[in-house]
Amino acid sequence: MTTSSNGNIVMTGSVSEEESHITVINMKGEILNQNVLNRNKTFWLRVDRYCCNLRGFNVITVCIPDEIGIYNISDSSYQKKNISDMVKTWPEGRFVWSVTTNPAKNEIIVGTNSREVYVFDYQLNYSHNIILPDVIRDSYDVTVHNGNLLICDYESMSSYEVTMMTSGGKVVYKFTKPNVSGDDLKPYSVCIGMGGFIYMLWHDDRQENTVLTQYSRDGRQLLTTMSVDDDASCITTSIVDGEEKLLIATLTSGKMYIYGLVPV
Repeated sequence: MTTSSNGNIVMTGSVSEEESHITVINMKGEILNQNVLNRNKTFWLRVDRYCCNLRGFNVITVCIPDEIGIYNISDSSYQKKNISDMVKTWPEGRFVWSVTTNPAKNEIIVGTNSREVYVFDYQLNYSHNIILPDVIRDSYDVTVHNGNLLICDYESMSSYEVTMMTSGGKVVYKFTKPNVSGDDLKPYSVCIGMGGFIYMLWHDDRQENTVLTQYSRDGRQLLTTMSVDDDASCITTSIVDGEEKLLIATLTSGKMYIYGLVPV
C-alpha cells in the first residue's frame, strides 16, 4: 500500500493463484480504478504484488516471482520487466518480497526472500545488488532511513537498520522487539512518518497478537506499542484533512484503519 501525489491510496495484492491487482481508492474507500494482471511466469508460490510511490502519478510495483514495473494511476499504463533477465544470477526459488525507493539517489530497491537486495534506477535499469549481513535471512519489507535500509526480517523474527554499501551491508542497530504476553513476534511492515518517527507491524507465528510499534527518529528507542486488528497487513502514512495519519490495511477483511500519529 502506498499513497499517490494527489492523496489517493494505491493498494496491491493477489486475486487468485495467478492474478494480482492494482487498485486506486480515495480516502472514503471508494474504488477509482482497478486493474487485474495475469502473472506471465509459472511459479510454485501464489502470486502477490507489492508497491511503493515513485513520483507524480507513477507507482513502482513488484510481483512474485521477479516482475518489476511502473504503473501510472492516471492512465493505467504499465511497463514491466523481469529481474531475472537483467541480473547475472537469479537462483531457482528466489522471489521478490518488497519494494521501496531512495529518492536521494533516484533508486528503486527490491527486497527478496534472501540476503540479496536489488537496486534499479527510475527507468527500471538494473544497477547493482547489496548483500545483507549474515544475521539477516530476508527482506520481507524494506524502506530507506537516513541513507540506510530498514529491514523487516520475517524469517529471523527481527528488524534491523543496515548500511547500503555495495561491498556488503553492515548492521547499524537491531530494533527492540515488542513484548506482548511473552510471544516471540515477527516484523512484517515498516514505514517512516514525515516527522521522522518509525512505525512497524509485528505478529506471532499464528499471525495473531498483532501490534503496531513506534520508534524514535534514530530507531534506537521503542516509544509506544499498541494492539491492532490481527488481519492488519501493511502500513503507510498520508495527509488526511490536512494532518498526517497512519493508514493500516487488512489482508482479507477489506478494512482500512486511519490513526492519528502519537505525539512524542
